[in-house]
Amino acid sequence: MKIIVDADACPVMEEVLSVASGFSIPVWFVADYSHYFEFDSPLVEVKLVDKARDSVDLYIINYADSGDVVITQDIGLAGILTAKRVYVLSPTGRVFSPRKIDTLLERRHLHRKL
Repeated sequence: MKIIVDADACPVMEEVLSVASGFSIPVWFVADYSHYFEFDSPLVEVKLVDKARDSVDLYIINYADSGDVVITQDIGLAGILTAKRVYVLSPTGRVFSPRKIDTLLERRHLHRKL
């Protein structure tokens, strides 16, 4: 089990690291090359990807395994990950459950159409 953070705009990276350290869970912070992170913890790996659109999301999709925890604000990414049996949380602690993800995706679609 690992925690993967969509770190491009995550406001709670220190909090995630604090909780993960308490349980000795490895944390991956995934961001594009325009971001720079440095953490003094053996539990942390920073994964930098290309700045192309959705590069961070694609990296997370490819490397998240069933049972991992992903922190993201991206509902589309959450929809894909819940199908892989990944636990997905927003930075505020909202759980993206498989039962609710379809409603959230539909709501996002309608908002974009408007």
